[in-house]
Amino acid sequence: RGVGAEPRIAALRKARPKKRGAADVFDGYGGDELGADRRSGAIRLVCQSDKGTLAGDAVDGAFNKVLGRLRAVPGVTVREA
Repeated sequence: RGVGAEPRIAALRKARPKKRGAADVFDGYGGDELGADRRSGAIRLVCQSDKGTLAGDAVDGAFNKVLGRLRAVPGVTVREA
């Protein structure tokens, strides 16, 4: 159905923060309300630093990188809440 999970997961792995971070899909849904070829997924992004508290712009940059990678996957539509 539509875009499989593998391209989305690969995009998340490439974009996750390199040292102490994680990005993963933690929820998925596919039902009649979305249409036959559509699925909805939620991602979790964890950013950590060994050097101290992360500034908001560092976290925003990491999040925007993940969103950019996902937008580049054919067939993926990013919807921000």
